[in-house]
Amino acid sequence: MQKKLSRKSIIKKPTAYILINTEPAREAEVINALQKMEQVKEVYTIYGKFDIIAKVEFDSMDILRELVFEKIRSLPVKSTETAIVALSPVKYPVSMRSEELE
Repeated sequence: MQKKLSRKSIIKKPTAYILINTEPAREAEVINALQKMEQVKEVYTIYGKFDIIAKVEFDSMDILRELVFEKIRSLPVKSTETAIVALSPVKYPVSMRSEELE
């Protein structure tokens, strides 16, 4: 017998990925500061247009705005780009239909 899942059991906090361009040679400083922020769950140095990517979880858009505008942009950062996750296959598996949720 397959156990039915409830929405409460699979919905987590909203997630976003923040792509960050740092000032030259300041990546380590920015990473160290990001790792101390409560909402930041993962941080990676990356190749390409951006220097760093940070995975964040937040309770509200106000908290995300404060995190990006007041905390992250106060660091030696040239620019940021934020991508808010709309749908996650981990949270909403493709095989899961609405009738399987109570």
